Amino acid sequence: MKLGYIVELAQLTYQNSTAPILKLAVIDNAIGKSNSYSWNETNGKRVGINIGWFQTGFTERAGDPRFGW
Repeated sequence: MKLGYIVELAQLTYQNSTAPILKLAVIDNAIGKSNSYSWNETNGKRVGINIGWFQTGFTERAGDPRFGW
């Protein structure tokens, strides 16, 4: 059964930088564009999400105890 969407995992560089990221996108086959995606730096220090009507990104704050894995 075809749903009209594909999922794509790609290794890219973050916009206007050389930081490597992984991007997971849901692509609408009818228009050939992603309608939502998430990304993270390969070191896990930055993450982001874009679901169309909402977009955000986060960067780990050094010394913040909430990130003490």
